[in-house]
Formats: sequence, C-alpha cells, structure tokens
Amino acid sequence: MNDPESKPPKDKLVETSRLFDGIDAVANAQAVDAVQPDELAITGEEDLSKDYPEALSRVQEARDVAEIKQLGEVVRQTKRVNVARLIVLGSLFFLIVLWIVSVVLLTIALGFRWRGYWLPDLVMITYITTTTASVFGLFHIAAKWLFPTKKDE
Repeated sequence: MNDPESKPPKDKLVETSRLFDGIDAVANAQAVDAVQPDELAITGEEDLSKDYPEALSRVQEARDVAEIKQLGEVVRQTKRVNVARLIVLGSLFFLIVLWIVSVVLLTIALGFRWRGYWLPDLVMITYITTTTASVFGLFHIAAKWLFPTKKDE
C-alpha cells in the first residue's frame, strides 16, 4: 500500500497566494451585508433624554433605590457573618481552654497518682498528641475562615 506522496510546490509564494485566494473566496461567499443603524432609533434615544428628563430621573431614582437596598442587604449579610465569626471564635477559645485544662489535670493526676490513677505513658502521649493535633487543626480551619486571604476568596 504505497500512497504516492504529493510533491511540495516549487514556489511558496504561489502556494500562499492560492491559499489566500481560497480564504478570500470563502469569506466573500459567507459575507453578510453590513446593516446601517436605524436613524430613527438613534434620534429616538436622543429625544428621550431631551424631551423626558423627568422620566429619566424617575428611572435613575428607581435604580438608586434598588442599589441602596442591595447595599443594605450586603451590610446585613456582613453583620450576620461577623456575628457568626464572633460565636465561632468564642467557641474555639472555650475549646482551647478546655483542652489545656484537661491536659494539665491529666498530667497532674498521673504525676501524683491521684487515687491510684495511672495510665501507661504511651496512652498519655497519644492523648496529648491527638488532642493537640485536633485542636490546632480546628484552630487553623477557623483562622482561615476568620481571616481569608485574597487567594481563598
């Protein structure tokens, strides 16, 4: 199955000229007549601004009212998010304090063998490590949410 290879054209300029002629022919076949703008529509728009300034001012006032309502909603949403952030921050602070107190109490109870309380060292190390990792992980997630960067948004 030997396919005959086409020979490269001898003159690149002639080939490029034929290519552009073909593109030009296709473009001319698909060309759409340019539509002139409707003069009445253009004058109508100009007349609206000259003849009906109170109508335009009412439209502008309506836009202003809608924009003010939208900005008010944005402010209310921001306040809600800030309140939620304060609640999460307080809860996170309480969790961290609880974690520190639990680790200190457990360490004291193990150190003094309070009422015969004893845990293997491996259990104590595991407890401190896992709770520390969990609390720092929660803190990292909350901090990213409380203080987002431009890339996170």
